[in-house]
Amino acid sequence: IFGIADCSGGAFFEVSTDMDDDEVDIPLIAGTQSPGFPDDRGFVGEADSAADIAADIAAGKDPYKTHLFKFHRDTYTIEDLDNDGDTELVRRGLSGAEELLPDVENMQVLYGIDTNDTLGPDRYVTANAVSSWDSVVSLKIALLIRSTEERGSQLGAASYILLDQTINVASDKRRRKVVSAEVNIRN
Repeated sequence: IFGIADCSGGAFFEVSTDMDDDEVDIPLIAGTQSPGFPDDRGFVGEADSAADIAADIAAGKDPYKTHLFKFHRDTYTIEDLDNDGDTELVRRGLSGAEELLPDVENMQVLYGIDTNDTLGPDRYVTANAVSSWDSVVSLKIALLIRSTEERGSQLGAASYILLDQTINVASDKRRRKVVSAEVNIRN
């Protein structure tokens, strides 16, 4: 599955692998044509097929700054992927699981919701509180990372604030740090 999108809309389509070399057959998936493009713009209108759009983009005829992208889905988790007793940040996608960052103990994510069509977040909520995924315009992500090795003397139990959650950690000899970022997304 591929998609073509610009800042105001897009279309998803399937590409078949059983086509002849000179054949281009890219049917639009039902219901995904963008209402943001009127027919007279010559783009994703009723008269244009996804193949016409893809051909225009390939030929450099793209006045709308459209992006062609292959659809994929990744999930991010904290788990002990290699069964060594330590958790890491893991990305799981169509091609399997991959360790991204070792020694991550916790991850929290908040979703920035645009409630008044300003294209900026008006508030941040957990995934369970998102009422419309179309209104998500940014993410806040926080990770609790610990040292790989135990160092120095025993540290007492500690609490760390990751966004809207307090994470309690038992006493040990590992050093910890909270890192966070805010990411704007196209939706």
